[in-house]
Amino acid sequence: SHLNFSGFGYQGYVFTFRTGSLSKEEERQIFYYCQNKSEVLSVKRLLGTWDIKMLVVVQNPTQLHKLILSFKKDLNVVIKSYQTWILFKEHYFNSFPKILLKE
Repeated sequence: SHLNFSGFGYQGYVFTFRTGSLSKEEERQIFYYCQNKSEVLSVKRLLGTWDIKMLVVVQNPTQLHKLILSFKKDLNVVIKSYQTWILFKEHYFNSFPKILLKE
């Protein structure tokens, strides 16, 4: 199944960033901060090039820019680099077995 955010007047983005070194306390602050932001649908800790990945849904690119600026201002985390990608379709997984829906 797919979610189409544009049908609701929103645009989905993936926002990833790299810090170089992220302490457990900084990681906890990021997750707590994101839980309190309605624009952030999910946040994940990554291994590899990027430290954190967020799925963000906003009404326009200006709102995304304001969210990133507030994130950088509100948290004491040094972001060395970041990247954003536009989501055209977001795949989601429904763990409810279809067989249970049959009569």
